[in-house]
Amino acid sequence: MSFVLADLVVESVIRDGLANITKNPTIIDSVFGTLTANYNMRKYGAKELDRLRTFISEKQIKVVHSFGEIDTKVPCFSIQLGNDIDAKREARLGDFDGELIEAFEEDSDEYQDTILVANQIPTAYDSTSGRLSFDLSVDLSEVSKNKKFVNADGEFIIVGPVINTMAERSVFLQKDLSIDLAKPGSILSQLNYKQTEVNGVHSDVSILVGIHSKDALTTKYMYILLKYFMLSRKSDLIKRCFIASSFQGSDFTRNMEIKGDMVYTRFFTVTGKIEDSWRGDEVELFDQLQVQVGVGSDEASAEDLDLEDSSVTVSENPKLKC
Repeated sequence: MSFVLADLVVESVIRDGLANITKNPTIIDSVFGTLTANYNMRKYGAKELDRLRTFISEKQIKVVHSFGEIDTKVPCFSIQLGNDIDAKREARLGDFDGELIEAFEEDSDEYQDTILVANQIPTAYDSTSGRLSFDLSVDLSEVSKNKKFVNADGEFIIVGPVINTMAERSVFLQKDLSIDLAKPGSILSQLNYKQTEVNGVHSDVSILVGIHSKDALTTKYMYILLKYFMLSRKSDLIKRCFIASSFQGSDFTRNMEIKGDMVYTRFFTVTGKIEDSWRGDEVELFDQLQVQVGVGSDEASAEDLDLEDSSVTVSENPKLKC
């Protein structure tokens, strides 16, 4: 339950792909297998595959998040958030996404608050009526029907009335139970968990990935590598909460904005859906606003301001506070 940083999901897949292809350079032979086709043999062929493997092993391809870093980090991939649009077709009333039930840890304060009677040994159990009796010193004033008696034998729901008089302290369980009266037990509330509303929204996002190098052909090769990473690792995208991904490539251009050496660029746009979610109990709501108007004591008084709203007060501090 969190907000998804789609940029970082795409970055993680690119880095995983680069690490994998560095570790296993033979992948290049598969991805760029057409370089050894008959129509490519004369100019490219096996020597171009060797050049690519050397490039991958010797050049550390970087991943940056700002166009301003490109000129000092080439060859590199740059990542920019293109769009983040609310997916209206998946919208839910109040952004309600369900309920989260969290059981209290036994050593937590919340769990201790559910214990109404702690570690008491029953004095008698009548299997005919289901009456479980305790010593008169046991206080059952907070116990009611539907609470549970718990001991080493298990949990037993209180199904009948609770008697908490000067003459008797007992509760009624189901009949014909096997309860060992030598074992101490506790009476607890069944509400031993916290239930929280979960909110969430779906968004359609697009991530713009730039491919940058100082050589036109290398930029095209890096584009194919990126395409391979995104397509072959769709399962990773899904596991990292970036679903229904698709892509679109852009024109190949020289980046004229970067001074000095020539840098060639091509863009790859990854689109998909993400879901951002948050806990309802983390949001504190305010239903009123109190304003204090402060003025200098020599400039005005409460009578001069003619203030009738009790939520507006006058102080010596000439500031507006909210």
